[in-house]
Amino acid sequence: MAATNVRINIKPFDGNGFSNWKFRGNLYLEQNGLLSVLTEDAPTEAAALAAFRKENIKARCIITQCLADNVLEIVKTKTTAKEIMESLRVTYSKTSLATQVQLQRKLRSMKYTVTGPLNNFVVEYEQTVSELKNAVAKMETSEVITELLSVMSESYSAITTAIDVLFCQEENKMTLDFLKNKLLQEED
Repeated sequence: MAATNVRINIKPFDGNGFSNWKFRGNLYLEQNGLLSVLTEDAPTEAAALAAFRKENIKARCIITQCLADNVLEIVKTKTTAKEIMESLRVTYSKTSLATQVQLQRKLRSMKYTVTGPLNNFVVEYEQTVSELKNAVAKMETSEVITELLSVMSESYSAITTAIDVLFCQEENKMTLDFLKNKLLQEED
């Protein structure tokens, strides 16, 4: 049997940063045409079942290569890639009501004070929003945009007002990326 060493450039999941690890892992599985084993049930037709099993083995191999030894212990008894990912989701995904409340408080208390780079603040803001969404909280894009505008310092009041006018006129054309671009341009 010939050994193939394929280097997967995903940091092994060690129990921290599950949502980012899951995103990278799912993208890698999708790139390799294996994401369907996480979303679909095994087919009943013999030929399709054989192909599904091969894909499942490949997906399990990829997933387990992306797990640190301490986390690997949790999933050793799982027989499908879908079971592995579900076990990891249940164990490591922060979806409790307490987590949602904590993240809502963090988001509401954020304030950009111009003491550091705006880009760092925007990254922290987006991480908090992402964690909140991963905790099964629903946040519309308009809410994310208005919240970001509200946490900007007074020195950004002119751009905030201009964005607000644009947002009121064409809400569907306002995106978070557009807003970040305009805020970062204002910083320069």
